[in-house]
Amino acid sequence: MWAPLTRRSLFIKKSLSVNPHRLDALKDLAYSCQWTSRDDEAIDFFQKILSIHPQDIQVKESLAQVFAWKKEYAEAIRIYEEVIKDTG
Repeated sequence: MWAPLTRRSLFIKKSLSVNPHRLDALKDLAYSCQWTSRDDEAIDFFQKILSIHPQDIQVKESLAQVFAWKKEYAEAIRIYEEVIKDTG
């Protein structure tokens, strides 16, 4: 199962080399990293997405989840509180 995700990540990275702000490709790569426990890479991609589209609630929730998995609870809580504020 992991090999296809890794191969897909390579194709997505190649796509981003042509257009580094392609939101769908960034999301695919971020979620691929998250699913394969590459937490630091997932965080980097989620943060890049948020720098382009700062109100993406789904991405914020995923970012908070990764921080929680890493036991970085203060950061996870901060982001979850931001999500609550943004959706409330």
